[in-house]
Amino acid sequence: MRAAIYVCLSRETGESTSPERQRAACEALCQARGWDVVAVEEDSDISGYSRGLAAQASSGSFPVSPSST
Repeated sequence: MRAAIYVCLSRETGESTSPERQRAACEALCQARGWDVVAVEEDSDISGYSRGLAAQASSGSFPVSPSST
């Protein structure tokens, strides 16, 4: 299965998870499930939707399913 990783941080606080930690957690999950990461989007204050992740999913670049951990 192919997977896309989207990490974001709209504002950093003591309670937020850094994009680096989010990406590492997602990569570990994908590896554990045997998924190939085909796209990674990182943003610090811009919607992933407006950056094209939704368009890639719509075009079939990767399947879309709700996340579950």
